[in-house]
Amino acid sequence: MSNLIEAELKTILKLCQESHLPVFVIGAFSLRAYNCLLRVSQDLDLAVSSTHFAELKQLLLEQGYAVARESVWVTATKMINQEIIEINIALNGITDLNSASTFLITQQQPEFHQPADLDFPLPVLPLESVFITKLIAQRDKDIADLLAILLLQPDSLNPQRFWYEAEKSGLIAKLPRRLNELVERINSGESMSIWFERTRTVLSDEEIQLALHQLSRLQKRNKY
Repeated sequence: MSNLIEAELKTILKLCQESHLPVFVIGAFSLRAYNCLLRVSQDLDLAVSSTHFAELKQLLLEQGYAVARESVWVTATKMINQEIIEINIALNGITDLNSASTFLITQQQPEFHQPADLDFPLPVLPLESVFITKLIAQRDKDIADLLAILLLQPDSLNPQRFWYEAEKSGLIAKLPRRLNELVERINSGESMSIWFERTRTVLSDEEIQLALHQLSRLQKRNKY
């Protein structure tokens, strides 16, 4: 199934590039772009501005997808060899319904990163923006992804850019609380249990301290 999803994604991105259609890969594949995906995932998520959605929809229809609007997301589905490929598409921003928070993509330009385990680059948000989208949601899989970024890309997460990207989406007021909640979940051991469930590995004391140190850097730098 994973090879099928990767092949579909490669085809879609190639067609988007040929049509000069700016689209973002989000979710699990955005973590792969930064070589930070340590959990198993079959999710395929994209984001596009409403200005370009009609073009993306037409492209998907021509590839045999059925496209339907569901809440703040659009879902595209296609059957291949008795397997259902499902693509979730965010319009204008990545919204977490539980916190009623949205990270806007309308002022962003894709950055292309080549994952170590794929033979094609992925158009993604900056690492700081990926971190923010996971931070506002904080579902179990997001906790695992946040820890992976903190541990595997500690020198790449820039506090100044983090808060700059937060301000562009009007999230300055919400993120300090979400950062504090993540710290509390790490200190309580909850995040460690989630990490083990998702990755089947145990975090060392040194790794826990590294994650907390990186979060303290983000908490202190709340102005840019």
